[in-house]
Amino acid sequence: MKIQQEAEMLLEAWQKLVEYIPQKDRLDAARAFVHLIDDFNLDQTSLEEIKDSDHYLEAALNDLYEEEEVDRYEDDNEEW
Repeated sequence: MKIQQEAEMLLEAWQKLVEYIPQKDRLDAARAFVHLIDDFNLDQTSLEEIKDSDHYLEAALNDLYEEEEVDRYEDDNEEW
């Protein structure tokens, strides 16, 4: 339950703040915000809720997890 409340609080904070961010800077702001969200170690359900609520957050989350997969893939290849 606590994680769900954290996800809702983070999402509400984003929705309040994004109004003050120029549209051209919103994706970069979303990426920074997503890195903050990642530090909270939210469960997949909470991440999906956040992802589904805003297209900037969706793009930033996709970028973040794509980077992590690439890093993990590169680490696996270094063992060869």
